[in-house]
Amino acid sequence: MPNTNLIVAGIIFLTLLVFYIIAKVKSNRGDLVLTANGWDMAMLIACPIAIFIAWCWGFDHPLNNAQIVCVVIASLCFVGTSIMSIVHNEGEFMHILISVLAKLFIVWLTLMIILLLIAVFLFSVIISCIGEHNDGDEYILLKYDRALHAYVGYRI
Repeated sequence: MPNTNLIVAGIIFLTLLVFYIIAKVKSNRGDLVLTANGWDMAMLIACPIAIFIAWCWGFDHPLNNAQIVCVVIASLCFVGTSIMSIVHNEGEFMHILISVLAKLFIVWLTLMIILLLIAVFLFSVIISCIGEHNDGDEYILLKYDRALHAYVGYRI
């Protein structure tokens, strides 16, 4: 039996991707305004950055004050960019809907790019640490350390 959450997430992703492609095509033709100005683009980039910063603390506990601030900043940025879509698309409901859903895709895509860059950075650091090992290096044998094992909770 397939995982229904994964299927729903895939359908949402594909739907937002379709709205993004439609918005880009309509924007290139001049029918729709996707990003109005520099402030709109800045808010569109600040939103996933604030979400990422809040996510770094984890969501498995009640939100702390810093997380609340980050989530509020992300929400205000997305509301601000949505208001710019409403104002600059001159009240045409379908253009506003397409623009807001395309911006939602941009936020998701930017968040995934941030996560990918962090993963690539960590992978390159790990590879560089492994690459520094030479076969001629001395090996140090560590003896059993009762205090260290008690600290990390290891029992024999």
